Amino acid sequence: MQSDLRRAVANTKRGKRVTGEQQRDILRKVQALEALDSTPNPARSELLSGRWSLLYTGPGKEDDTDWEKRTGGVEGPVLAALRPLSANAITSKGITQVIDTDAGRVENIAEFRIANAADGYLNVEGTIEPASTSGSEEAVRVDVQFTAFSLKIGALPPLKIPLGFANPRGWVDTTYLDEDFRIGRGDKGSVFVTARQGARQNNGRGSQ
Repeated sequence: MQSDLRRAVANTKRGKRVTGEQQRDILRKVQALEALDSTPNPARSELLSGRWSLLYTGPGKEDDTDWEKRTGGVEGPVLAALRPLSANAITSKGITQVIDTDAGRVENIAEFRIANAADGYLNVEGTIEPASTSGSEEAVRVDVQFTAFSLKIGALPPLKIPLGFANPRGWVDTTYLDEDFRIGRGDKGSVFVTARQGARQNNGRGSQ
């Protein structure tokens, strides 16, 4: 099933280049994996830590036409907002999520290229912790609060801006997790598929 999903999301540019029928097919394959008994209590599992490459993101429900407005689409709200200012000169090169559950830290790193001239990255940093559960409820949700972002373009020094004034918060449910593969659903209605980069280590702390 996992290999079927990998093939389905390949060549979709992480969900940017996909038809409605492809979205529905991918969602059905996602749901089939979610129905399996994968890692119990994934929000508290050490498997959650690591560097995860985004393979695909899309609406979490069939025919949800508004999810891009809520989430900013595949690139996220910041890069999406920059596109009109740059006459579509920004090309996304890849998106990585770095999770360190021991330290309670998360980084969302979007790498991009501007007009075939300069590379850059946007790193949104924050805190992550398992959401509270009651009784026998499985721990699948983590609460996230973003605290700062760093923007670097070409040879210029990175610009780091605290986000305390906005205090953006959200949550993510991990609906499938194993050594190499992860499926999540966000509070804005998106579903995303990620694959682990390299061998798993004790934590996933990284930096740019």
